Amino acid sequence: MSGKRLALGALAALWIAGCGQPAPKIVDKTPPKIVLTALGAPGNPVFASDENGEPNDGCAKFRSFPGRWAMSVGDSGGVAVATVRVVAGRIVKESVIIAPDTPESSWSITPAEGLSEVLMIRLQPPRPGVVRTGLLAMFSIAPRSRSASIVATAWDFANNVEHLYQVDTRLSDDPVGCR
Repeated sequence: MSGKRLALGALAALWIAGCGQPAPKIVDKTPPKIVLTALGAPGNPVFASDENGEPNDGCAKFRSFPGRWAMSVGDSGGVAVATVRVVAGRIVKESVIIAPDTPESSWSITPAEGLSEVLMIRLQPPRPGVVRTGLLAMFSIAPRSRSASIVATAWDFANNVEHLYQVDTRLSDDPVGCR
């Protein structure tokens, strides 16, 4: 009888010790990675947030506008929010495609100061068994003149942030050298 009590007491002590400690938290210090691709521009140039420094050729040339772009954002802890800011141009609302689709994501286009617009994409927070580690956005940009600038930013659920350097969209006869 005392052997059973001792065994039960030992099991209870182990159970209490195991339940009294929270599970170790994983500390996410890595920001998301942003990749912007100019679809239909010669060579389909790619611009990535993990490049070393800001390149001198951070632009893509299109034969005509609007120019089509794809942006992917990835983060092992889950992508929370991504934004695309277009200066001196507009995002063609009917061209926007986001994956994952609703209800896992939501998006909106809002005017910002000056001649700019912001496409904001939000993903659902992680839940048991589901972490959205990436998103894909496709959209067209119509510059208000011969060029427009794009700035992309992304946050993960640990509030790490990454900015992609400014990328310009230009007409193919523009003398500026692009990728």
